[in-house]
Amino acid sequence: MTYGMDYIPENWQNYKVKDMLQSFLKFRNNQAHGNRIMTDVVISHKDFEVYKTLIIDLIYEVGKRVMDSIFSKSYLKSINKAGLPDSKSSQ
Repeated sequence: MTYGMDYIPENWQNYKVKDMLQSFLKFRNNQAHGNRIMTDVVISHKDFEVYKTLIIDLIYEVGKRVMDSIFSKSYLKSINKAGLPDSKSSQ
């Protein structure tokens, strides 16, 4: 847990989050660095929709966890006097 929020598990909802984000990052990097033409990596409209839905769902989940942490003030329990994350409470 960091700043009063639990980690999102690798198998969250119906997603394999870690695998999907690694795959998404591969697509993103190939596109951003101009490698798409030189590789066989092409993203279909269906893949795009899946990744878009994952990212939007993660944004809402992180936002919900931030708000829960604010309202419960659990973030205060994970910060030491120096203003740094407490090594005992973070993984």
